[in-house]
Amino acid sequence: TEVYDDVKASGVVASGGETDDNRPLIKGTGAEPGNTITVYNGDKVIGTAKVQADGTWSLEPTTPLPDGKYTLTAKETDSVGNVSGPSAEYVINVATVPPQAPTLDTVYDDVAPHADYLQKGDVTNDTTPTLSGSSGVIGGTISIYDNGRLIGTATVGSNGSWSFTPDTALADGNHSFTATVTDGVGRTSEPTGGFGIVVDTKAPDAASDLLVTDNVGAYQGPVVSGDTTDDNTPTLSGKAEPGSTVNIIDNGQVIGSTKVNPDGTWSFTPDQALSNGEHDLTTTVTDPSGNTGPEGSHVVITVDVVPGKVEITGVTDDVGSVTGSLSQNAVTDDTRPQISGTAKAGSTVTIMDGSNVLGTTTAGADGTWSFTPSVDLGRGEHSFTATAKDPMGNESSSSSWTVTIDTDAPVKPTIDAALDDVGTVQG
Repeated sequence: TEVYDDVKASGVVASGGETDDNRPLIKGTGAEPGNTITVYNGDKVIGTAKVQADGTWSLEPTTPLPDGKYTLTAKETDSVGNVSGPSAEYVINVATVPPQAPTLDTVYDDVAPHADYLQKGDVTNDTTPTLSGSSGVIGGTISIYDNGRLIGTATVGSNGSWSFTPDTALADGNHSFTATVTDGVGRTSEPTGGFGIVVDTKAPDAASDLLVTDNVGAYQGPVVSGDTTDDNTPTLSGKAEPGSTVNIIDNGQVIGSTKVNPDGTWSFTPDQALSNGEHDLTTTVTDPSGNTGPEGSHVVITVDVVPGKVEITGVTDDVGSVTGSLSQNAVTDDTRPQISGTAKAGSTVTIMDGSNVLGTTTAGADGTWSFTPSVDLGRGEHSFTATAKDPMGNESSSSSWTVTIDTDAPVKPTIDAALDDVGTVQG
C-alpha cells in the first residue's frame, strides 16, 4: 500500500509522513482481480475500490479528509463474501492549514562607522544588511521579499532561527522587508509585517561658511586665515546638512564633533585648549547613515597665549667723564641712563622705577628695545623693572636692575700746612 499526494509538493507520502492533500490517492497491489478492497482509518471505512486485472487497485476519498492523523489498513473481499485480514498499517498526517508566519526580528548593519542593529525607519550605508528571525517550522524554507520582490531564501535551523544576507547589493532608497515560511509539504505562511529601512550610500556635501571666532582678550570677533589669536578655545561654526554630524579637524586630527541643527547651522568650541602655534582647521560631514563627505574649506590660525620673556640686559651711563655700561648696584652720575633689553617682537614694554612708571617703548622686529627717561631721576637708589604686553595681550615681567645716582660733587678740600723734610732746615 502507498499514498500519493498530488497537491503542491506532489509525490508518494511515506508511511508516517505529512501531506497537504486531503484527498490523497491510496493505492495497492497483489490483490485478486475483481475483488473489492475496503480502506479503513482505524475501524472507520474511508472507501472501497475494485481490483484491476493486473492486481492493482486505487482509491481517492470522495470527501476531503479533515486534518489529522490517519492509520490506514485495507481488507480484500472476494465474490462470495470472504474477507481477508487487514494489511499492514500505513500512517499519514493530513495537514492543510498553512504554518504560522515566521518572525523578522532584526536587521543588522555591519558597515562602519555605525555598525549596529537597525530600528525600523533607520538609514544605513550597508547595502547588504543581515536579516534574522525565527520560525516553528524546523527545516522550512524562508522566502525574503524586498518591496514585494523575492530576493532570496534561507533555511530554518534546528533551533528555529534563520538569517539571510542579500547576495546583490540593495539600491539606495526605501526598502520594506517581509518573509514567509514554506514547510516540507509546500504549505506557505502569510508574510511577516514589514521591516522598513532606507539605504543611503551617497556622501554628503562638504560643510560651508566655516567661521573661526575669538572670544578672549582685547580683540574678539572673526579670525581669518593667517591671523594670530589669544583664544586657545575659539568657536568654529558653519553650515551643513541638517541632522548630520560635523567632524572638526585640527592639523589632520579629529578633535571633536557636533550635530547640525534642523536649520543647517552648527557650532563647536574645543573642550581642550589648542596648543601654542599654528593650527590648520577644517571639517568633514558624516550623514546619519555613516557616509562621510570631503573636507570643507581650511582656516589656518596661530594660537599665541604664552607671553614672551622680557629682560633688562643693560643700563648705560653716557654722561660725564666716566661713561659706559653699569653693572648691578653700580653708582652713576647720569640722571637719565639708557635702559636696554629684549622682549617678544612688537611687544609694548613699560619701564618702572620701583612702583613709578617711567615710560614705554616697543620691542623691534629683532626683539630688542631701549629707553631713556624723559626727566631727570633723583639722587639715590633706583630699581628698574620692565613689563611687556605682546600683540595678543600676554604679559610678562623682568627681574630688577638696581643703580645708585650720585650727582653731588665731593666736599671742597683745605690746605693746612706745607712741610719741608729735606736739608738741614726742616719743618
